[in-house]
Amino acid sequence: MKLIIVGGVAAGASVAARARRLNEEAEIIILERGPIVSFSNCCLPNHLSGQIKNANELILMTPKKFLDDYNIKAYVNNEVISVNSEKKNITIKNTSTNIISIENNDKLVVTPGADAFVPPFIGLDKIPHYNLKTVQDAKNISEFINVNNPKHITVVGGGFIGLEAAENLRHLGIEITLIEGSNQIIPFVDEDMSLFGQEEMVKHGIKIIVNDLVERFDDKSVILKSGLKINTDMLILAIGIRPATKWLESANIEMDRGYIKVNKNYQTSNEHIYAGGDAILVENGITKIARPLAIAGPANNQRRL
Repeated sequence: MKLIIVGGVAAGASVAARARRLNEEAEIIILERGPIVSFSNCCLPNHLSGQIKNANELILMTPKKFLDDYNIKAYVNNEVISVNSEKKNITIKNTSTNIISIENNDKLVVTPGADAFVPPFIGLDKIPHYNLKTVQDAKNISEFINVNNPKHITVVGGGFIGLEAAENLRHLGIEITLIEGSNQIIPFVDEDMSLFGQEEMVKHGIKIIVNDLVERFDDKSVILKSGLKINTDMLILAIGIRPATKWLESANIEMDRGYIKVNKNYQTSNEHIYAGGDAILVENGITKIARPLAIAGPANNQRRL
């Protein structure tokens, strides 16, 4: 059997390792569009504070280690651009050489993850700004801080990434303002639970603004819709994510708002294609409503199953 896994950061790498344990004979291939396969995305903020001093320590596996330890072929800088479900093959673009190739498969697992969402803000080009999604992002932020010694950083977004970025940057003694558009940070939990987190952050000197949105940016400043102006040296944008599934439109599998629909076995509407991680819809155990769930714990269970 030939198993191809698209996406090797977290879910895909675990799927590959589990598949090898179950089948010593299968040909297993991981295709990762980025330059690194299998890194600890949950620990990216910890590099900002220096708790993880060397960003390379975030890298869990390499193509050589996958091959030597598991006999798994892992290819980086290989982006899948289309899927032919009938012929059971995929079209791949090597982003380093621009060479296009076609690879056949018996089973396909898609764990493409999600991309950071950045609205088209006015004036964003007037202020240094970063996402925090990759090892290179963490390196870029740390380099900016080391070179420019910022006194104040604004974090836009009160979800997990925004909170952890704010916490770790505060450890450096930098003044932090966190902006959340809804009426609470951690917007996916009950308000009374959110207040515990907010109280703890305020206790450590982080300024939190809720129920306000960014209107625009100017030179070293953030202007909110309320009219409030925040002077700042840098931005961390943690506004949200969008599933990285545009390339799957050719696969003719069922999707909803870009998210992949799967059954209880993480099988898509095509019996030969499976999916997991940030790009799928997960059924709530109580409400039975399928919604996105971009959290590491559930993703770990998905990829193992």
